[in-house]
Amino acid sequence: MLLLRLLLLPVLLVQVWQAVVSTYLAIVAAASFLYQQVKPGQTAGESPTDRRFITLVPAHNEEALLGRLLASLAAVEYSAGRHDVAVVADNCTDATAGVARTAGVTVFERFDTAEKGKGHALRWLMQQVALDEYDAVFIVDADSVVSTNVFEAANDAFDHGAHLVQIYDGVYNRDESPAAGLRALAFDLHNRVRPMGQSVLGVSVGLMGNGMFIATDLLRGDAWDSFGLAEDMEAHAKLVARGERVHYVDEAYALAEMPASLRDSEGQNERWEAGRIEVARRHAPKLASQALREGSWPKAATAIDLSVPPQSAQLLLAGAGLVLAKLTGPPLSFKLAMWTLIAQGAYLALGLARLGRSGARLRDLLHAPGYVLWKAALYLRVLGGKGPAVWTRGHREATPVELEPEAAQV
Repeated sequence: MLLLRLLLLPVLLVQVWQAVVSTYLAIVAAASFLYQQVKPGQTAGESPTDRRFITLVPAHNEEALLGRLLASLAAVEYSAGRHDVAVVADNCTDATAGVARTAGVTVFERFDTAEKGKGHALRWLMQQVALDEYDAVFIVDADSVVSTNVFEAANDAFDHGAHLVQIYDGVYNRDESPAAGLRALAFDLHNRVRPMGQSVLGVSVGLMGNGMFIATDLLRGDAWDSFGLAEDMEAHAKLVARGERVHYVDEAYALAEMPASLRDSEGQNERWEAGRIEVARRHAPKLASQALREGSWPKAATAIDLSVPPQSAQLLLAGAGLVLAKLTGPPLSFKLAMWTLIAQGAYLALGLARLGRSGARLRDLLHAPGYVLWKAALYLRVLGGKGPAVWTRGHREATPVELEPEAAQV
């Protein structure tokens, strides 16, 4: 009996953690309904100004998609001469650099097989450009398109005191296949509903890796000395530890091309999940400790957010916990499992309601059970140490160009 109780203790601890995470997500989803482009307080006497931005584009073998991004950047509506573009053609074996030159933007070619990955490429690019000439950098992936108001929206947020801005990071080709549609829904829950709710709750919304504005004075330290598989999450954890906060702007967007099939997206997903696990292991305990010492709700919220596994894994873990609790566990275990499932259901229901017509499509939802099993199996595989050790590029095909793709309105 004692042995059984000792074995059940780790299960109970996992269930408590799941209940806390699920409750947090449900609260965030509920808070998202109060989102109305929350802005930080404007500094007294501050007058609006058109800041100088430089867009940094890390590109590895992106000849098929880079031209589309550069065309969308050229169409951006902003004061002339207040925005430049710099591309790093990182370890490319195709015509990526030529595409950038043809578009008339600054391009740097980097060849370094020892230090691969987006984090290394970005830090190297930052060292090549004169950051002191700009107020902020805009980091966008080469496979994306951006809205024409992207700099106006970011400039407005900076006018109101922000130093870090994350715009809506969504999926460009969401209608291409059920797999792309489900990934778009997952993106919208994570990259749109959560940031809206977190904005209302007064905490940092996170850096998504795409569509990020960072004040150049924040890049003088070690914030972007982040070279793992999830360099954006690691940079965010470091910045929050320093007392910074990322503000969300829903009015502008960067929409990225996603692999059309689950098979093509497997390597990309493994990289993301392996990176998240590593960042959570390294930074969540530190932030939680700081939060307890300082009584900091923003740091506590970021520590929780770093520890959130994929939604599919959460649902399967909660279901497994419920079955296990019913068969062998104590009453507390059953209650925790039930609460977790209720909170998870509330998060998904509230999230879908918040997204409205721009959220789930019936065609995609019919494939949801298979997607959940695929993603949960992938996460458990990565959790078991079988994820990638180096950066890998997802396979994508270029979706036909639209002049002005519209972000789904909430």
